[in-house]
Amino acid sequence: MRSPAGPWLPLGGVSEAARLSLFCFHHAGGGASAFKEWRRLMPREIDVLPVQLPGREERIDEPACRSMPALIAELLEAMAPCLDRPFALFGHSFGAAVAFELTRQLRRKPSHLFVSSWVPVDVSAGAVRPTRLTDPDFIARIGHYGGLPEAVTNDREMMSALIKPMRADVEILETYRPEAPVRLACPTTLLGGEDDPVVRPELLERWASHVHASVPVLLPGGHFYFRRSLPVLIDLVVSTLRPVLSAMSH
Repeated sequence: MRSPAGPWLPLGGVSEAARLSLFCFHHAGGGASAFKEWRRLMPREIDVLPVQLPGREERIDEPACRSMPALIAELLEAMAPCLDRPFALFGHSFGAAVAFELTRQLRRKPSHLFVSSWVPVDVSAGAVRPTRLTDPDFIARIGHYGGLPEAVTNDREMMSALIKPMRADVEILETYRPEAPVRLACPTTLLGGEDDPVVRPELLERWASHVHASVPVLLPGGHFYFRRSLPVLIDLVVSTLRPVLSAMSH
């Protein structure tokens, strides 16, 4: 049985049968459906809760957030009723920035943080702002990440629906600056693709001054590596969270 789910959790609320919640945050322009397959592959004791931000999929008619402080404030309020048991956060790319900042501001910290395919703010600061580009140039820039099939980029109607939330998410990253340098005490796993053309393995290692984490785990593939390595990634997440579940049994 699941508790009622609001717009932030479109694939279902918290399952009473599970013992740990795994909140998942999607990439720029993406949606909660990116994690739909995770729910099928994850054991029942771990409740996969993909978070849906405004302005996409079921929330397409809502205005998208355009600043990290505004987004985090809304997330803190929306997630509060779901944090009465151990939980972990997984964020991919843009979603990793959201998960990182959320971890900074949550009073009750997650049992584990998974940072996937994103670089620390001090590395990305100063880059040319993609949101200042024209739509064609913006799409070309985003295309370097490899997340948009050619059939999608060639479909004007589909791209017109995607580009607004994508620009909003990228604007959040462009303007995001943590209030003060901080090193999270929360255990963290760094993840990335072996062939990621943007978030290269050496950039992931720059996280050492921000989180307590071991050497980054690299899986086959590019920026969206888990699309071809999902079972391997699920096994890794489960094995990482297993000690948390075991501690709950004692």
